[in-house]
Amino acid sequence: PVAIRYPRGEGSTIDWQQPMHTHPHGKARVLKEGRDLTFLSFGPIGHSVTKVVDRLQGEGYSVGHIDLVFAKPLDEACITHVLREAQNVITIEEGCLNGGVGSGILQLAMEHGLSPRIKCLGLPDEFIAHGTPQQQRQYCGLDEESMYQEAKQLLAHHN
Repeated sequence: PVAIRYPRGEGSTIDWQQPMHTHPHGKARVLKEGRDLTFLSFGPIGHSVTKVVDRLQGEGYSVGHIDLVFAKPLDEACITHVLREAQNVITIEEGCLNGGVGSGILQLAMEHGLSPRIKCLGLPDEFIAHGTPQQQRQYCGLDEESMYQEAKQLLAHHN
């Protein structure tokens, strides 16, 4: 059996008419560097993260954004660099938190003895009720305002 899943909504179709290019297997893309807080995102939710990053930078914070591109293998060199340099890290994925990308990043931090403040955002291990994509993201804390509030809480603990 084979299944092809097309995500609902418009998030995955932004700027889809781009020239094709190759991307090295297992390598993340550094979209912005930041020292106060860095977001590590996986998947189409990165479009929303970019808006939150811009909002926080407008408030004077040094905020980074890494597009992980791959859930496995994780780009260990890029991630450990972020974990060394950023004071706060938020992982964001539209997958389950249990055993997801965030869990892998927490394990990587532990293995390397790195200890920035890390918050993982993703889907809870429960049934998500039917609704619009925006309603479901809001329920899971993955909408832009929820991500912004989580970031502000992390940044407030540092100051």
